[in-house]
Amino acid sequence: MLSLRTACCLDTRCRGLSRIDGVDLMTTEREGMNDTIRLAVSRDDDGTGLLTVAFVSGRYSGEGSAYFDLKHLGEVAQVLTSYPLPSDPVVLAGGFFDEADFHVLRQEHVFIQARALAGGPVGLLVRVAEPWEANGALRRSVSAEFLLDYEQIGSLARKLQLLAVGQRDSVVLELGPTR
Repeated sequence: MLSLRTACCLDTRCRGLSRIDGVDLMTTEREGMNDTIRLAVSRDDDGTGLLTVAFVSGRYSGEGSAYFDLKHLGEVAQVLTSYPLPSDPVVLAGGFFDEADFHVLRQEHVFIQARALAGGPVGLLVRVAEPWEANGALRRSVSAEFLLDYEQIGSLARKLQLLAVGQRDSVVLELGPTR
């Protein structure tokens, strides 16, 4: 499994989300509206950036963020251009890592997984959560799985690459109407 897991600073948080690109997420009627994923990067001078992931799928929406090494975002984007995708899922995950072992993700705040499904479509699982206190109580998390074709995965890969190299600060992937 290709996995990107990098250290995250302590101010990573999931914030309340009410709009994505002018779409009111608080309306109860989303039938026929497009599912949307928005990715934004706030770059730091050290080659890392705060990746904020927001999505809307039907009546579900969420937003979360974590710091990532931007070079690795580009590497993940490159793997997503593969046809077919590797047999192991392509994973991008970030949050708070264990202080003793930076390979162990203690709290997951952003998780994106692309996996090839039987018959040709790609399952894109997006999960976001906010940091929780030392007592281990999770306050909020939300996830959705989107069915994409390879053209849409290619579009996601190109947009992720634009973020990684600093040509864009944010990108939106429109996935079609909610079913």
